[in-house]
Amino acid sequence: MRFFRAVWIFVQGLVAGFSASPIYMAYAAASQEMFIAEYAHVANEGRRMLFILCTLSLVGAFETYRNARHPIQFGQPINMAGTGPKGVPTSVEDHSLARVRSWKTRGMLEKGALMVMPFIYMVVFISTMLCSVGDIVFYYHNGWLEDDGVLSDENDNDVTLTDDMWASDALSSNSFKRKLRIWYVASSLRFGFAMMGWIVVCYCYYVDQVVIEKNMEEAEKMSKRINGIQEQVRRLSGATSTLAAMNKDELELLAKQQKYAMTMTERTLQLRGRSGGNDGPIGSGGGTALGADGAGPALV
Repeated sequence: MRFFRAVWIFVQGLVAGFSASPIYMAYAAASQEMFIAEYAHVANEGRRMLFILCTLSLVGAFETYRNARHPIQFGQPINMAGTGPKGVPTSVEDHSLARVRSWKTRGMLEKGALMVMPFIYMVVFISTMLCSVGDIVFYYHNGWLEDDGVLSDENDNDVTLTDDMWASDALSSNSFKRKLRIWYVASSLRFGFAMMGWIVVCYCYYVDQVVIEKNMEEAEKMSKRINGIQEQVRRLSGATSTLAAMNKDELELLAKQQKYAMTMTERTLQLRGRSGGNDGPIGSGGGTALGADGAGPALV
C-alpha cells in the first residue's frame, strides 16, 4: 500500500508540473500565431502523456480516499493472527497497527481534503479530454496534414508547408478560434485544479505521516513497558535463561522481592483459612478484619 501511495504522489506531482508547460508556452509567446506554430510540434505527444498521467492520478485519488475510509479492509500491511475474536498482532514488536488510522480519528479538514481529492482529479481528467480536441487540431495543422490537396497551388504545383502558412490560415477560421478558446479554458482549468490537487495531496500526506509518527512513538513506548513487565514476570517465576543473565546484585534484589511476595502470599492464605476458605475478596465476609486504612486485611 505504501508503495502505491508513493507512486500516486509522484504521478500527481508530474501532472501538476507538465500541465504548467502548455500554459507557459501559451502566455509567453509573442502572439497566438507563434504559440500555435510552436506548440503544434509537441501537442500530440503531450496529449498522450497527460492523458496517461491524469488517468493514473484519478485512480490514485480514489485509491487514497478508499484506503483512508476503510484502512483495514483494503490492503493495509497488518500481520494478523488467526486466533482471537478480531485478530491481534502476532508480536509485541509488530508496530504495523500504529500505521492504521481509522476514519473517525481524522480531523474535519483532513476528511474534507480526502473527499474532495477525487473530484479535483476528475476535473483535471475532463479538462485533459477537452484539451485533446485542440491538441489534435494543432498537431495536424488544422487539416493541412490530413489533405494533400491543400499543398498544391492553382497550377497544381507543390507548395512547401510552413508554420506561418497554416497558423495564419487557421486563425482566420471561426471554427478553429472556437476550439482554441476551449483549449485555453480547459488548459487553464487543468493547470489550476492540478496545482490544487497537488497541494491537497501533500497536505493529506503530511498530516498522515505526522500522526503515524506519533502513533509509532507511542507504540514503541508501550512495547518497552510490556517487555519490561514480561521480563519482571520471568524473573519472579525463576526462568533459568533470565536468571543466568543477571549479576549478583540483581539476583539479591530479586531474592528479596521473591521473599516479600512469598510472605504476602502466606499471610493471604492464612486470612483465607480464617474466613472459612471463602474464595471471595479478603474482608468480604467470614469475620476478616480490615486494616486501619481500609485498604487491606489487618495483620495479626
